[in-house]
Amino acid sequence: MPWVGRVVKVAEKPLPVLFRWLSAVIGIVVVLVGGLELLSCLLRSSGMIPERIPLIGMPPVMGFCSLLAGSSLCLQNSQAPRQPLLRLLARGLALLVSAIGLLVLSKYVLAGILGPGWFAPMGYAVEFDGFLQLQPARSTALVLTLIGLGLFCLDQESPQGLRPAEYLALAAALLPFVVIVASAYSVVNIMVEPPLTAMAVDTAMVLVMLAAGILLARPDHGLMSVIAGDSPGGSVSRRLLPAFVAIPLVLGWLRLLGENMGLYNANFGLAFMVAAMAILAGSLSWVNAIAINRTEAERRRSESLEQQQQLESLRQADILKDQFLSILSHELRTPINAISGFANILKGEVAGPINERQQRYLRKILRAADTLLSLVNDLLDMSQIQAGRFSIAPRLMRLEDAVRETLANLTFQIEKKRHAVENAIKAPLPEIEADPKRVGQILNNLLGNAIKFTPDGGTIRIGAAVEADRLRCEITDSGPGIADKDVAKLFGRFMQIDMTSSRKEGGAGLGLSISKALIEAHGGTIGVNSIVGKGSTFWFTLPLRKAAKLDFAAKM
Repeated sequence: MPWVGRVVKVAEKPLPVLFRWLSAVIGIVVVLVGGLELLSCLLRSSGMIPERIPLIGMPPVMGFCSLLAGSSLCLQNSQAPRQPLLRLLARGLALLVSAIGLLVLSKYVLAGILGPGWFAPMGYAVEFDGFLQLQPARSTALVLTLIGLGLFCLDQESPQGLRPAEYLALAAALLPFVVIVASAYSVVNIMVEPPLTAMAVDTAMVLVMLAAGILLARPDHGLMSVIAGDSPGGSVSRRLLPAFVAIPLVLGWLRLLGENMGLYNANFGLAFMVAAMAILAGSLSWVNAIAINRTEAERRRSESLEQQQQLESLRQADILKDQFLSILSHELRTPINAISGFANILKGEVAGPINERQQRYLRKILRAADTLLSLVNDLLDMSQIQAGRFSIAPRLMRLEDAVRETLANLTFQIEKKRHAVENAIKAPLPEIEADPKRVGQILNNLLGNAIKFTPDGGTIRIGAAVEADRLRCEITDSGPGIADKDVAKLFGRFMQIDMTSSRKEGGAGLGLSISKALIEAHGGTIGVNSIVGKGSTFWFTLPLRKAAKLDFAAKM
């Protein structure tokens, strides 16, 4: 049947959708119950059915309020929240339910103000005295007032996330639920109880349904969001709530059954019930703890798998990036070399004489090409380092020779900024076993940074000394210094202290990272000591060759 398929589809939806659907169904059922009660009143008044055969068995006013409250609940589960007129109608019906409840509670005052014959639903006219006999009990009127207020403020929420409708619904459900339980136990005849607690069972069922409908109508907010959510708390509540409702009911019934059969007296029945509830509550807690542990273990496994997948994705992206940089560096080298080559040909006037202005432009072209080539080489070195394809070719060399050669290559930059450079390496140093090209690259990066970041007219000092089985080199500048919080990121790839687009000094932020990799490949270490406002000292160590005799040392 088609409706069966629709029900199955709804049951497969998320809990919030299912709860809202159940709330709408409750509203429809309550409307039908209220309509049947009013119909029974009409049929009895017209003599079509005997007075002793009620269809529902609740007061007509209760039937009318059920019709109003059910209609309000149905509207607020449809398009009413998004359509002002429907929302206004739904809240008006809810307010009318509360008003009727308050009118019943104040019946003695209203008797003198309104007079007889004030209520005639669907042609069923009664005098006020007759109405007092057919009206809901005081307890029912109180619950109706709470139900109406709950429906009226169904979408209201405090800044703290509290929803008054939920608390009003819980308060309204308490007494009707007690009536239903007492009736199921056949403890007392509820209909002859005192006025504050008297309530018909069918009335109590309708009121409990309305309270449940209010709770289920907005499962994404307030108390119900915990039960309907996917969190561990929601899972726990969904396991425990049905058991905590059903177990006391069953145990209470077993207690009364045993007492009525004479198996034990009231005192033993009470002890039996308390002990059984304690045991069952403990068992439920234990079972629930196992379920939570299992869920948590599955969640951790899922998170671990997800993290592994993310790491693998990042690793693959990093490999692709390194491959791209390597290809790009190779492809850029050819045009840069062509630019430098032809610029040198023009500068040497091989192709014909050029004037001084053209010479000046060619020098700028060559400097820009050298800068670009240096950047491309850095990118290529970094991609090779990351790919593990980087190698060094060590041989015996002297550090002071590499320092002099590097200073000679940087003469133009030093003179342009008018720096005073002191080469403090005086005594001959022992030979080290290292790659001369890579040591020159390290010195070029460190000295280049010192020249770049030292203000014009500053001082730079280079020193070296033997420490145990290592050779330590220091490059000290009189620049602005580096804050402690920035030291940790100095040796990262593409990292600079000033990462803004408006920074004064250029560069890709690869020099220190490459230098660190080169030094560590030689078995050395690198570091920095800096004081803000007083300058920085970058130092590195390289191991001496095993055959070197360390019987002398040069002062820094």
